[in-house]
Amino acid sequence: MDCSITPLDSLQTGTDDLVLVSTIDFFFPLVDDPYMMGRIGAANVLSDLYAQGVVQCSNLLMVLAVCRSMAIEERRIVTAEMVQG
Repeated sequence: MDCSITPLDSLQTGTDDLVLVSTIDFFFPLVDDPYMMGRIGAANVLSDLYAQGVVQCSNLLMVLAVCRSMAIEERRIVTAEMVQG
């Protein structure tokens, strides 16, 4: 498994059932469509959480990257498309 679950301190959160779930993956583009790649990335992250029994996710952070050889405007467009996916 590439997912970790860390219980959070109930004194700071005010509840005993709050946990921090973390997962990390790295993969190269599987398709040429940035929007679809964003959807694939999000599905991959959510499937890792589901595999650990997480049924509710209140926050999600994904780090996306594009090729440095692209022009700045191309990078902006591709990144926006991945985020929308």
